[in-house]
Amino acid sequence: MSATIIAIANQKGGVGKTTTTVNLAAALVEAGRRVLVIDLDPQANATANLGIVVDQGQATTYEVLQREKARRLPLADVLLECEGIHVAPASIDIAGLEIDLASMMFGKERVLRDALAPLVAEYDVVLLDCPPSLGILTVNALVAASHVLVPVQMGVWSVSGMGKLLTTISEVRESNSRLQLLGILLTMVEKSQLSSFVREEAQRLLAVLELPSDLIISVEIQRAVVFGEAPVGGTSIYGYSNPDKAASIERARESYRQLAEEVLRRVQ
Repeated sequence: MSATIIAIANQKGGVGKTTTTVNLAAALVEAGRRVLVIDLDPQANATANLGIVVDQGQATTYEVLQREKARRLPLADVLLECEGIHVAPASIDIAGLEIDLASMMFGKERVLRDALAPLVAEYDVVLLDCPPSLGILTVNALVAASHVLVPVQMGVWSVSGMGKLLTTISEVRESNSRLQLLGILLTMVEKSQLSSFVREEAQRLLAVLELPSDLIISVEIQRAVVFGEAPVGGTSIYGYSNPDKAASIERARESYRQLAEEVLRRVQ
């Protein structure tokens, strides 16, 4: 049975893509799923968030996806493990992939899909942490994926670019007919008029695009300091410990447990 491959994408930065990738992965592992995370962002935040230090000589997603096919490494050769999650780490080198892959005449959008093919039977879920752009790396993720999860921060401009992303998803379906919009995940939520506005704008946009309103994930990720503290220690919220904030940490963990449950229901 093939893995469910979920691209976590939004061309806007700072919306919680990496926080979602890492903590959803940890929640899925806690639920007994075999999980692979592929870091496609040159900032390598998912890699660092999981406590992985890419030393000189450590192969990353760059070596897997580089332009010259003869020099590419198998994806299995770069995998590391942290908190029970298998990780294909990233480094700043993959910033060059946007140029390298764009210069390919044929197949540039299918490099990740081809790299993943030998491993899809070994995992239940693969999470693709996309860069904050709609460049060739994000397109590779969308072509490889079965589903797309779109985190949207509770900010006044957070919904503005979502229409372009949803349009891109529709265009990618021409070469990847199985691609589905898993849902829109509201992140950094707090009780405020702004949060209500963003929620309403997301619903309005779905209506304009003639998409069902239930594409907005029912679980909302609340704003919490602990989400910023856990990465400092190189861990997900599940590996983070602070006795003074035990209640906040448990609430954060529970939100991702609920998200994992909803994701698994939606992909069945």
